[in-house]
Amino acid sequence: MYQSLQGIVRFGLRLPSGKPGAMWDVGNVPDATLQMQTQSTTKNESRTGQRLPALILFTGKSGAFNLTLDEWNTKNLEQAFYGVSSPTVAGTVTGEAFPAGLLAGDQVRLAKPYASALVLTDSAGSPVTVTSTKYKLTGHNDRVVEMLDVATYTQPFKAAYSYDDFESVEAFAALPRELYVQFDGIDTVTNVPVTVDLYRVQFSPVQNLGLIHQTDTGPLPLQGSILYDELNDDGTSANAGFFKFLRKTAA
Repeated sequence: MYQSLQGIVRFGLRLPSGKPGAMWDVGNVPDATLQMQTQSTTKNESRTGQRLPALILFTGKSGAFNLTLDEWNTKNLEQAFYGVSSPTVAGTVTGEAFPAGLLAGDQVRLAKPYASALVLTDSAGSPVTVTSTKYKLTGHNDRVVEMLDVATYTQPFKAAYSYDDFESVEAFAALPRELYVQFDGIDTVTNVPVTVDLYRVQFSPVQNLGLIHQTDTGPLPLQGSILYDELNDDGTSANAGFFKFLRKTAA
């Protein structure tokens, strides 16, 4: 029976019951690999003088699930970074002080990104509004101010501006999560649906994250361990505690 699989990968936090909580579609997955391993010890005989292998004693079972995510949505980044996301509502900032002693060409990072309506004043006894041609927002995130001309002004400068809504993901802010993973697939040879349920997966944080992408989109490579789940092991061959492969029976 030939198979050529494609499909949807979903993650969900594993509940104390061993079932998945609310799941989410992780988006396009160009590759996903399931690995099974056994640990063993070989016993050699001592009768023939050749020390031939006489027994393989299996001492353990383990599995791994590795995949590449194409989509950098917030939930995927939380898994990749062991992160916690938080939203920030649009607002305003006043009186944000810049470092003293700035020179023309120096750049200053604002406390909030996506700034607009930026106004600078100096620190004179009667503060002077800096002419807008004396500075500019630079970069892609409207968060860096480049000073073009600082002559005649009393430093430090102070900034007032508005900023837009944004969300952030703080890395290593959460403990590793145990996930229930589902592959919702289709065999493109026979058009028969296939499902793989991984009961208990723990991913490592992403180890190599490219920030410059020349010819393709940037991947999020995840490496996960399949842990034994006693809640999904009923002592029979129907549920053995690691994962299950399902295929629709032909009519």
